[in-house]
Amino acid sequence: MLPVTRHDLEVDIVDLGKQPPRLQDQAAVLLHQSFNFELGWPTIESARTELADILKQGFARAAIRQDELLGWVGGLPAYRGKVWELHPIVVHPEVRRRGIGRALVAAFEAEARARGGVTATLGTDDDTGITSLADVDLYGNVPKHIADLRDLGKQHPFLFYRKLGFVVTGVMPDANGRGRPDIYMSKSLDPTGNPAGAAHGGPMTPPQITCIAPLLIVKNVPDTLAFYRDQLGFEITFQGPEPDDIFFGIVERGGAMLLFKDVGVMPVPNYTRDIKQGIARWDAYLHVPDPDGLAAEFAARNVKFFEPLTNTTDDLRGFEIEDLNGYILFFGRPLPK
Repeated sequence: MLPVTRHDLEVDIVDLGKQPPRLQDQAAVLLHQSFNFELGWPTIESARTELADILKQGFARAAIRQDELLGWVGGLPAYRGKVWELHPIVVHPEVRRRGIGRALVAAFEAEARARGGVTATLGTDDDTGITSLADVDLYGNVPKHIADLRDLGKQHPFLFYRKLGFVVTGVMPDANGRGRPDIYMSKSLDPTGNPAGAAHGGPMTPPQITCIAPLLIVKNVPDTLAFYRDQLGFEITFQGPEPDDIFFGIVERGGAMLLFKDVGVMPVPNYTRDIKQGIARWDAYLHVPDPDGLAAEFAARNVKFFEPLTNTTDDLRGFEIEDLNGYILFFGRPLPK
């Protein structure tokens, strides 16, 4: 792998096509070494050809620090330049999870927008079977499989792109062999987020807020993440900042997201602050359209219920779970009127 000297993470985002041959060759070497397998770029020659084609047809932006290339991203036009494909993106493994990938995507979006693009798109392969789209018959119900897309705990790149505003817009079954699909994701490049309405004079859709995520102080982040993954079926979408120094983490399930952080103090659940009267014990309410089904799922995992499934005096149907930090979570929904 290319050596990288790390002093800090201040980088310059530059036009790779205008860089000297030495830096362009670093880009090709990084691409080859990061995707050195049959479906990637198994030879340095194939990586050099790929880079040359991207620079000829589209553009590339690189993250540079003191004449060292730390990563790069390419952009290719489609649909007469209205759509730009993000392809490829690669960051040196020694500086991943430091914001370089995010900066490269932002640079790609800015350049694609400047060239008249209104949509960004990409394909992110599941060629190792680490999402719920792998090893299943997608043809039976493609929309449902896409809606239920989950990471299986190995941090598939779709999680990264989803954080940056990309949404899944399709899937190509068996693109990388049987049971190994390609996941298509797209994002509007219009700053308003609603180019169609603006172009046709239609009503603008107000910006949407799709999730609120409480930040919970916990005693041990890895143990907490494991509890939510193994007991409650959440996906771990971030843990860090280093593999051997995990003091922050994120879990997600459906539209719910929870943030956890260890700051060296003990958790203070709500029930400890209402003098255990039980009138303000919830630390989070998670809306669940089918609490009966979720309760059955948790019971099958031998999850201990703090309060069993019931119709509450507040006209809710649901149940309570206490996590290993003492936080009380209510899973449920309002009863029909």
